[in-house]
Amino acid sequence: MQRLYVHLAETVEQATAVGKRKDKHPVVLTIATEVAQSLGVVFYRADSAIWLADSIPAAAVGILIANE
Repeated sequence: MQRLYVHLAETVEQATAVGKRKDKHPVVLTIATEVAQSLGVVFYRADSAIWLADSIPAAAVGILIANE
């Protein structure tokens, strides 16, 4: 299955749970939404906790460093 949109979770807990469907230790990425919007990204609400975007520029992406 090929996705048409980038799927974004609202919480770290939700993103981690989704990531654990594929990997025991998922990497959670953060999105600087203000930066993304300033670069033209439009966010769409998919449901109560999921957002979609056509793409996210690398300048708006970070890696969440979890406490071990």
